[in-house]
Parts: sequence; structure tokens; C-alpha cells
Amino acid sequence: VIVLEVGLVLFKLIERKWTKKLALYNTALQIVVTTIFVFILVNPDLFELDFKLWAGFNEQIVKTIAIVIFIIGALWNSIDCFKNVKKQSSY
Repeated sequence: VIVLEVGLVLFKLIERKWTKKLALYNTALQIVVTTIFVFILVNPDLFELDFKLWAGFNEQIVKTIAIVIFIIGALWNSIDCFKNVKKQSSY
């Protein structure tokens, strides 16, 4: 994932502006990262039992909130890239 992020940054550096190809690459990257994040969070062994008992929180609610926030952030990032493409192409 880090290599893909670095690739995006380098591609953006070469292009010097957001292009539709870059925005699509970013969207694909957001999908990959979000999928990995969700797989990690749905792992029942993410938190140790002792920690869950000590913290006293509902693990499912915390995981659901984290997933929703992460998905909203990924969507926001992707939409923002396409808005930048549209804005930069109108100049």
C-alpha cells in the first residue's frame, strides 16, 4: 500500500496537476486501502480480551464508527480529486 501511495505522489509530481487518470488511480487506491482497513477491523482478535474488559466499550460500535468514518474520508478524497480535475481543466 505504501508503494502505491508513493506511486501516486510521484505520478502527481510528474503530471504537475490532477488528471482524470490520476483521479481514477487515487480512487482505486482508496478502495484498496479501505478494503484492507475493513478486513483488519472485522478481525475478532483486534483487541485483547483484557483490554476490552478494562476499557469497557462496545467493540462493535467502535468498529462500525471507525469503518463509517474511514469510508466517508475515502469518498471525500476521491470526490475532491475529481473536483480538482474539473477545476484545473477549466483554466
